[in-house]
Amino acid sequence: MGRNRGNNLHRYNPKTNNFDRIKIAFEANQYLNHLPKQILLDKEGHFWIGNDLSHLFIFNPNKKAIKKIAPVNQSIPVFHLYQDKKGRLWAATDGSGLYLLDKNKGLVQHLMQNQDDPFSLPNNQPSKVLEDKNGIYWIASYNKGINKLALSKSSLGHYFYKPNSDKSISTKIAQSVIEDNKQRIWIGTDGGGLDLFNSRDGSFKHFKAIPGNPNSLSSNKILYLLEGDNNDLWVCTWMEVLIDLIQIPVM
Repeated sequence: MGRNRGNNLHRYNPKTNNFDRIKIAFEANQYLNHLPKQILLDKEGHFWIGNDLSHLFIFNPNKKAIKKIAPVNQSIPVFHLYQDKKGRLWAATDGSGLYLLDKNKGLVQHLMQNQDDPFSLPNNQPSKVLEDKNGIYWIASYNKGINKLALSKSSLGHYFYKPNSDKSISTKIAQSVIEDNKQRIWIGTDGGGLDLFNSRDGSFKHFKAIPGNPNSLSSNKILYLLEGDNNDLWVCTWMEVLIDLIQIPVM
């Protein structure tokens, strides 16, 4: 799925090797007014569209109905949209922390940094959210590493970048996080390559681009991670405009 400057979604049709255009009928007071980079298909088959929290919409493709669910009036850029196992929508924002949304109730909770609380978010720029198989939330962030949130215990742990340690996360900016089929956590960073979290001691193993080595990463700037078949980890990098395929090591 993709979207262009018009009010359309574009769906790839493998039978025709082309795209079907799906018109979205906005009312007079509904508009995107920006180029949406975030599209989430939820568990009910509805699309959440928008990269600004003040213009966040849900599109029902069966009823061809659009609903605005924006919890705020002011412009707040959205880095990531994620739905957890309970159906809650997490919106990671640039400068305003995390918003937890319900399709019917709207805003459920707003998580922000509290400088007087060391167990709050370390800053208000979370970049990605992931719920692992144990119900733990991993929150990647710009400039503050990776965070581990256990809602059931109301606890939040931080894994910060430590320049003089080869066991910490490799840089301050974490841009992606996934869990593989062996329940291991991988973090893609901006400038530090790929990190594998060691749950036994809280350390990180680093995979980096090595000049002249075709078997290493092509770049240390990683945007997205995806696990494919046969334990393959797909790593989308930028700067080199390449996608790397890494065989996940057995540990």
